[in-house]
Amino acid sequence: YLDLALSQINILERKKEPQNVILNFRAFCFNSKGRIYEKEKKYGLAIEFYSKGLEIDNIKKLNPILYAMVLNNLAYSKMQDDNLKGVKEMLFESYKIRDSLKSESGIISSKFKIGEYYLYKKDTIKGLENLLTCYKLAKKVKSTSDVLKALQILSAIDVKNKSFYTNEYIRISDSSQVAERNTRNK
Repeated sequence: YLDLALSQINILERKKEPQNVILNFRAFCFNSKGRIYEKEKKYGLAIEFYSKGLEIDNIKKLNPILYAMVLNNLAYSKMQDDNLKGVKEMLFESYKIRDSLKSESGIISSKFKIGEYYLYKKDTIKGLENLLTCYKLAKKVKSTSDVLKALQILSAIDVKNKSFYTNEYIRISDSSQVAERNTRNK
């Protein structure tokens, strides 16, 4: 579907649609293709598509939230591909943009990936600090999936509070499943 969407962009260009709409749409498609490859653990291909998204003229100025998202995803895929060149700088640039725009979901994602970066670098203290920030903000904005993601890693790295994080994970996961079942049964 994303290849079809990208081909439709060419039609929009021929119809003289506004350039900013076309550029945003193209960057979004490249980011989505990158995410698909990332989930398949094909990090080289993910990096390729994220890079294409960042190469789009003025994307940082046109849509800083999308730029920060693509940059964050590129950094994460590079880290997963064991290529740390520029990763820290990309993660922090993404975070600064998201923070300046008060994008709570973006801040959560950035803090999560920064936490993972520090864990990758074997700096458990900074990793824990960022993941705790992620957890607290996700809890504040009621993002169940982000809370669960953070709790899962926190329970693995914070030995002292492992039982708390594990119990929280189970409690939230169970209540989320009950809510989903109730919604389906309505």
